[in-house]
Amino acid sequence: MSEENMSDHEIKIQEAYKIRRARQLAFAILQRAKDAGIPDNQMRIKESEFKALVSDNFHEEGKEFVANYVYNHPEELFQRSFVTIDGGNVESRKRAGFALLFRLIACDKSGFHENCASLVHKFQTFKATAGVFRNDVADTLKEYDVLFISEFRVNMFNPNYESGSFFDEILGSRTDHNKLTIISFSDAIQKQDDVMMRKDRDCGEYLSSLIQREKTDRTVYRLRVGTI
Repeated sequence: MSEENMSDHEIKIQEAYKIRRARQLAFAILQRAKDAGIPDNQMRIKESEFKALVSDNFHEEGKEFVANYVYNHPEELFQRSFVTIDGGNVESRKRAGFALLFRLIACDKSGFHENCASLVHKFQTFKATAGVFRNDVADTLKEYDVLFISEFRVNMFNPNYESGSFFDEILGSRTDHNKLTIISFSDAIQKQDDVMMRKDRDCGEYLSSLIQREKTDRTVYRLRVGTI
């Protein structure tokens, strides 16, 4: 029934329903954000603030285009396997990552944040006899629609442990099942020589490859931020 054919009472009921529904949706998003591990002060970052985080001189299309793409075309990000974030400092990288995670789980998606050092520690400290626990961690991280792994760097990985293979298992499964992974990098993403590439493989094939993906492509969206 169109509004012109409705009584004032019916219109008020419909408006009250819309308000209640909007509040329910907002509450659901905030609950998913809490479940994802997003800190309270990193929630609901506005598009204008996100734009201010974007590097001034990396993206040829400009900061406004990048912010508009992220906030108003999330369905296009879901067509990729990875969003990689580098540049700036710890605060700007994490804030950009949390802004992305919040925006994407607002699309009725599940999400989770895990600090890379914490994740590596979990994979490296479990004894071999307790390997089932590492497998449980890996299996859980495969399932989220959006996963944000913050502050990756190569020297976290010990070649004497299996952390790199666990990351390959997680990222490989997520790629195969079209699940988006956001990764922030402590060091700048750039091409490296063959010797460094061999060292990088301690962290697994996927992360080793992403370290050198300098440009946006079909599977990776590159985001560089400035310092705050």
